[in-house]
Amino acid sequence: MARPPKPVEVLKITGAYRADRHKVRQDAAKPAGCVEEPVNLDGLGLQQWEVIRQTLIPLGYLTSADQHVVDLCCRLWSLVQNSIAAAQLEPTDKDARAAVVAYNQQWLACSARLGLSPIDRIKLAGITGKKAADPADEFFSGAG
Repeated sequence: MARPPKPVEVLKITGAYRADRHKVRQDAAKPAGCVEEPVNLDGLGLQQWEVIRQTLIPLGYLTSADQHVVDLCCRLWSLVQNSIAAAQLEPTDKDARAAVVAYNQQWLACSARLGLSPIDRIKLAGITGKKAADPADEFFSGAG
């Protein structure tokens, strides 16, 4: 199965945009609005919301179209943590162990769409991180 295309905004921020390849995607509609705090979250869900609010929203690529994924990610985080607590009380309970695995798998998939997983942070390195200084840059940039 082919990898889905990255949005033009992400390509531009990461430095991977090429007009000859990606100009056609410029006309893609970008939803208006931004992500808001999901309603009726418990304490664990609010913790996940704070992570998203502090790390992803300032990057500016989440829009109102991502609201359902953010909502689901926060609720799944709560379910993961609660299922882990239940499994720790009854480690031999097969249903409790299965719930941990199932909720965690769904949370990982959801968080990957948002850029919260370790692999997706690598993919978003151009957005979230700064390039380390390379000593050879001064020789190749013409500044030397």
